[in-house]
Amino acid sequence: MSPDGPKPVDRVVVGVGGVDDRRALDWATEEAAAHRVPLVVRHCVRGTPEVSCAPDGAVLPVATAEQRPEQRPSPTAEAMLKALVGEVESSHPGLTVRGELLRGQPGPALSAAALPGDLLVLAPHSRHRVAARLLGSTSSFLLAHAPCAVAALGPGAADTGRGPFAGHVVAAVDTGAASAGVVELAYAEAAVHDCPLAVVHVQREHGEVEGVTVDERTLEVGVVPFPADHALLQAAVEPGRHRYPEVPVRRAAFRGPLPEVLRQAALGARLLVLGRPRHPSWPLHLVDLLLARPGCPVVVAPPPATT
Repeated sequence: MSPDGPKPVDRVVVGVGGVDDRRALDWATEEAAAHRVPLVVRHCVRGTPEVSCAPDGAVLPVATAEQRPEQRPSPTAEAMLKALVGEVESSHPGLTVRGELLRGQPGPALSAAALPGDLLVLAPHSRHRVAARLLGSTSSFLLAHAPCAVAALGPGAADTGRGPFAGHVVAAVDTGAASAGVVELAYAEAAVHDCPLAVVHVQREHGEVEGVTVDERTLEVGVVPFPADHALLQAAVEPGRHRYPEVPVRRAAFRGPLPEVLRQAALGARLLVLGRPRHPSWPLHLVDLLLARPGCPVVVAPPPATT
């Protein structure tokens, strides 16, 4: 159950290119139902970015009388979107859902129409994330530039293994300002889905030699020296404990290569929440490496608010 106060997710938006994006639509529908927020299904057609929508699931064409016929969205696009909206309304009669057609390239158009409180759901179609980043793709653009949280399901089925946090919401934190938003969103997801939260920090470089002690009487296990990550993890989880007291929380400190450690830790997790890339212009980001071999859906938290 969500606590009182502002919601991290105000509505769920899913971008669809056709009926093949049903996996993203199904996941987005469940998210909207869990958060008890509206669902918006969006499809992009070529032209100048502009939103055209109507309440009660109706889909309005984006073309005007002045447009040339070749600029207007095809009846097929309108029919496809209306059919997808109708399916959601039939399966979730209590859910508010509507369809919207946008004009423009999908990445910039979806980003321009997004609001900070949205959760934008995508299903990238390629595992070749290096090529997608270098050549440009809708998901790569939105994961770096959208003003809201972005969920990427990864192409195809996720790896079937079970890591130490299977069934958890996993939040990856570091020393940056974005970690507060990561943990807040992760707490909210864990609360609405009634699952535990794991807050994880990965140290890329091996530090001093570490050992393990075991008390034979109590079987308590200790780490020597005590991990320096403890203070960071404690500070990360503490604010959410008061707002989400019902969410069980685990803290974990790992050592090793960041992408592989996170992928193994999140195998079988409900989802993995990351911070926004600090350098959007870089050719490859952590999320690209994780989506190449997804162990679970990945959510990139919205960028920190600027003052």
